[in-house]
Amino acid sequence: MVIGNTAKGAFFPLSQSSVQRIGCMPTMQAAYKMFYIVAPLMGLTVFLAGSMGLVSYAYFVKVRCDPLASKFIKNPNQIIPILVTEIFQEMPGMTGLFIAGLLCASLSTLSSGYAAISSMTLQDIIKIKWPNLSEKKSTIASKLTVLVISFLSASIALLFANIKGSLLKLASMIMTIPAGPYTGIILYSIFCTSATSAGAIVGGIVSLVFYLWMAIGNIVLSPPSVEKKLAPAPIDMCFENSTLVSYNTTTAASTSSPAPLEGFNQIYGMSFQWFDFIAIILVFVVGLITSKIVGAPREEDVDARYVLCFTEQFFPYLPKKVKYVLSCRSTIPKRRKQIKVEDRRYNVEMVGGTTVLEEEKGYNKNFREDN
Repeated sequence: MVIGNTAKGAFFPLSQSSVQRIGCMPTMQAAYKMFYIVAPLMGLTVFLAGSMGLVSYAYFVKVRCDPLASKFIKNPNQIIPILVTEIFQEMPGMTGLFIAGLLCASLSTLSSGYAAISSMTLQDIIKIKWPNLSEKKSTIASKLTVLVISFLSASIALLFANIKGSLLKLASMIMTIPAGPYTGIILYSIFCTSATSAGAIVGGIVSLVFYLWMAIGNIVLSPPSVEKKLAPAPIDMCFENSTLVSYNTTTAASTSSPAPLEGFNQIYGMSFQWFDFIAIILVFVVGLITSKIVGAPREEDVDARYVLCFTEQFFPYLPKKVKYVLSCRSTIPKRRKQIKVEDRRYNVEMVGGTTVLEEEKGYNKNFREDN
């Protein structure tokens, strides 16, 4: 779960909406501050979302009436609405306020997503085809794009309503199908100096096909869940004066579990939490093999401004010799430091004349000696 959610979380800073927000910042320092503010709030949001499930489970254990086990509801996605109607049944307006807040949050997310899709469609497709499109026609095309996407989203939502399984699992598999390959392509381009466009394309396609294959197979076959679940809450106190109807112990037996998978179909029993991680690894493996076949560029020919060293980013406090060995003796870290020195020198010359910092002179001397 930790590995899978980490792979999913890697998509957020690389998504179009995040990149668009970064591009709106005036400086890199402002962009860093923005992430320092957003990251804790994002973690708080995920924590609160998880807390909703814990609170609902604790409540139904306390009242000793599990709506799923008592067959009052058949879909686990209905647990939170049932919880709200139970808690606020004697407080008029609170249920409506909850639904209003839920809709407002959904509309906020959808509006930003539609705006991002509309902007990408206009800039990357429509204006490529018609570069001289007027401002008025561009606005109309952007609005029509939002209209088409909204109809498609509504159709997908209606389709999801008829698919068995929790909404979290369906959303993680279906809505993030492009996220895993996309994240893999970006990370492959950043950390691999031998990356090529052919490797990124082939690796992305193979990863996308794998994700689609596993997601569709998982939905169609509905394999037994491999994720550990909490034990059902008691059902001996379901009573008639509650919004939960009374139950009969003879009919409250647990539902039949899906038949176990056999043969090759056992692969579909893999937890959906692994899909994004495997998709990212596939991009790296297939991309590197493809780059080797078509001819990878030499490291010294790669622009060091657009690549990063894995050990420098994730293990910065290791000894320099250890990092040098782990990075396969890459020269990217030294070249990036040299570029930073040159950028600082340029800024100093632009602001305060031609004065060069003494520490930069010393670093340049050491850099030449190392090479």
